[in-house]
Amino acid sequence: MWRRAAVLHAAAALIAGIAAAVGLWLMLRSSPSAADADAFCRDRADVVSRVAESEVLGIVNSLNAFVSTAPSMSVSRVQTYLAKVKPNARSYYSISFYEHIPHDKRATWEALYNVSMFSSDAKLNFAPRADEPSGYWPAVYVQGSPLFFPTGLPRNFVGYDPAERNCPSE
Repeated sequence: MWRRAAVLHAAAALIAGIAAAVGLWLMLRSSPSAADADAFCRDRADVVSRVAESEVLGIVNSLNAFVSTAPSMSVSRVQTYLAKVKPNARSYYSISFYEHIPHDKRATWEALYNVSMFSSDAKLNFAPRADEPSGYWPAVYVQGSPLFFPTGLPRNFVGYDPAERNCPSE
């Protein structure tokens, strides 16, 4: 009787061992390799970059359209527009649109701009001018998407924090 129990015990242990080995093999087989993980990160970065670029271009195009009517805009209208730019988590983009303002409308736009307009969602602020370090141009600081945009963005328009990397190999 004891012998029969020992045999059953050994058979159960053998079956459990085989099941564990098969489970481990399946788990290891389904886990991505480092190359697969890198490829996933690259593909994700490309997709996210395209989405981010379209978002940024949308904001820039809206600002351009807005700027083209600057002489008829009041400070409250500008604030209302900027308040509609919704914050979206942790990244900040700096979009410089001064160079898009027609020369004959810059004085009017700067007069509006100088009345320190900002909302909790977006801030209109001065940034150093690249072509004239002593001068300043308007820049809009907008909270961006929670996704990290590693590549493909127009860096002269958009600033991002390289410290917020989501992919290990970048």
